[in-house]
Amino acid sequence: MAGLVGYLYWMPPMVPAMAAPSPTRLAEQAQRAYRQQHAMRAASAPGEWQLAALDSQSGEQLRYLGRFAPPLPVTDAQGGQWLLGSFSANTEASANAGEDSFATPGVSRLLLWQLQGGRYVLRSERQRQSGSQGMAPAVRMLQLGSHARGWVVESRYLHMGYQWAQAEFFLAAGGAILPMGQLVTRADNRGACVDGAVECAPPTDLQAQWRLATRPGLPFYPLEVQWSGMLNGQRIARHLSLLPERHSRRYPFPEALNVSF
Repeated sequence: MAGLVGYLYWMPPMVPAMAAPSPTRLAEQAQRAYRQQHAMRAASAPGEWQLAALDSQSGEQLRYLGRFAPPLPVTDAQGGQWLLGSFSANTEASANAGEDSFATPGVSRLLLWQLQGGRYVLRSERQRQSGSQGMAPAVRMLQLGSHARGWVVESRYLHMGYQWAQAEFFLAAGGAILPMGQLVTRADNRGACVDGAVECAPPTDLQAQWRLATRPGLPFYPLEVQWSGMLNGQRIARHLSLLPERHSRRYPFPEALNVSF
């Protein structure tokens, strides 16, 4: 009698492959770790965070209310993966309304993470403050060249008749946040010369407008700057196309046009 012989083959259970975390989730994890490191607490408004920190100018402990900008994942020319971000916070006393808090400016922090071992690790940060009545400097992320990324930090002040504003450029390179120079975008002293004053400085009302001229394939795009207005009582109109200097990586802004009061 022929018998039936059954063979049982053991098959390993099917385990679903673990999907790699999305860039959005990795960015959220990086921001969460940063908040924990700096003991930030959730504020009443959605997406707003409370930070207690020392003011570098007065040395007193202040409370700030701020938000993270949407982070930007980028890949450098060598294939390294980075995350650019920023956190900007106004003084709590300013109530986000630009009240007169000149001595206690708001803060903005530039943040640079590197993807290592499946997570973003903070490699560098840089803090900027503004004299704009308790409000933080404005931060934008820029594509500075074919693989070059960075930030522009724009700040201003109005004080005793003087108006002044600047744009600071920063480059993310080699795990560091490198300053690329400061461009004065507004300088106006006309309000400081009150009626009846014995001596008044020559009037200045100078503006600078800038843009990055995209040139595919270039390591850095030209920074086009147009100056107009009045400098020390003289009408001025000037245009320059600037590239960062090779070794310093700083833009050669003309000192005579970077007016300070």
